[in-house]
Amino acid sequence: MGLARGLGSLLALQLFSRVLSFGLNTLLARSLGPEWYGFANVQLQLLGASVLFVPKEGFRRVAQRVYPGGGGTPLCRALNVAWLSVPAAGGALLLVAAAGVGGGWDELMGTAEASQALLILALAAVCEAACEPGWVYAQANSLLPQRAFAEGMALVVKALVAALLIVRATQRSADKPTGLGLAFACAQLAYSLCFLLLLNVVAARHAPTASLWPRRFVDGDDGRQLCWLAPSMWRVTAETCAQAIQKYLLTEGERLILVATLPMSSQGSYALVTNLGSLVGMTTCYRPICLTPETRECSPCPDGDDEPEVPSRPHDVVHRLRLRQCTHLRSWAPCTTSLLLTAQHGCSYSLLKR
Repeated sequence: MGLARGLGSLLALQLFSRVLSFGLNTLLARSLGPEWYGFANVQLQLLGASVLFVPKEGFRRVAQRVYPGGGGTPLCRALNVAWLSVPAAGGALLLVAAAGVGGGWDELMGTAEASQALLILALAAVCEAACEPGWVYAQANSLLPQRAFAEGMALVVKALVAALLIVRATQRSADKPTGLGLAFACAQLAYSLCFLLLLNVVAARHAPTASLWPRRFVDGDDGRQLCWLAPSMWRVTAETCAQAIQKYLLTEGERLILVATLPMSSQGSYALVTNLGSLVGMTTCYRPICLTPETRECSPCPDGDDEPEVPSRPHDVVHRLRLRQCTHLRSWAPCTTSLLLTAQHGCSYSLLKR
């Protein structure tokens, strides 16, 4: 029963997260355009993955392996490993700064605002890394509904802060709004702080707060020596983190190349096309509406025309789909994609505006 409840909570959290992200992305795409859409869905996600991938896929996995739940020495081992996420996130931030990630932000928002946003995002990443001990404790002790509730509330806070600050920035200056970079950064910081607070409250209700801090324990090998981690644990941790780095390169390699080679507007078009994969179910609902324009769009070419007119606008999403050979979207009718883009993201992304 407890396992089924925990699984249901995680599924509900996933669905809630998708719906909330879809609404926020739709608002962002319709009001701000492809540049800011690419900033939020490519640049910020890549920055977060670069800083937190090793803590989540490396240290978290090791902590889960050595901690089945409860207290005692296994809890000490797991928490000591989980707390390594904080210095690891700090080291990753230094590498990101040295690599110059975020250098294209100056043209989008200005040098001063870009520097402030980067500092706030760095603080948010460190706070999110500090959530790992509480996450590991909640996961191992069957506190999945409580953890899902904490993460869901943090997502709500993030969405509200982002929407409020974005609307406020656009109302001040509709032509070229200022403060949007700080809006996204503050929203991420609000999420990290809220999740950290709620997760620690959940863990503190089931374990003393002091027990969640790193501390030395008696090594089981000789029964006398106090240590932070056994030598075998250091080796396992290093191997797992090396595997996490390889997984990061495979998972985020496409976005790394995208950020290094394409302008922000093209990144926005890429992000929009990628996010359309979550709309497969919605096309079933929109299908009856699309029958009439589908007949017009798929009709034969007029006499004298060898080929249908292909739009040449640089940010036309359907044209970019053909260039990227996205076969999973090609299977849809062209008008369905166009109508979806018009209804959800505005005419600037749509094939219908010619």
